[in-house]
Amino acid sequence: MIKIPLKVAASLAVACSLFLSGCSPEPIEVTCNQSVEDLQANQGTTEDIYVIRCPANCSDGAIWGTDIYTADSSICTAARHAGAMGKEGGEAEIEILPGRKSYGGSIRNEVSTGDWPEYKSSFSFR
Repeated sequence: MIKIPLKVAASLAVACSLFLSGCSPEPIEVTCNQSVEDLQANQGTTEDIYVIRCPANCSDGAIWGTDIYTADSSICTAARHAGAMGKEGGEAEIEILPGRKSYGGSIRNEVSTGDWPEYKSSFSFR
């Protein structure tokens, strides 16, 4: 298997979508409690955009924020909260963002998030 940096893969995906059908980068399998910080450490990259695949029934991971989440939040639980996927799991695209001064919690899609003060980095769903 050849690993391609996501920025290159994203460019290839655009080219593929223009000229070929069914050509896209493979999503990264993540666990219910895996965070963006874990993902970047495991992948050995600091890309700005990742395509991930979550298993079903992820709703118990700790998350902070609404629409924009702290980078130590559970990706899959945040995806449920944001409406990027349902209980059955699935694929989503996340974008890494700068940190925020504060994160407001809320309840959405049967998932609760907490408030959190300033954190060094964030992510959202595209």
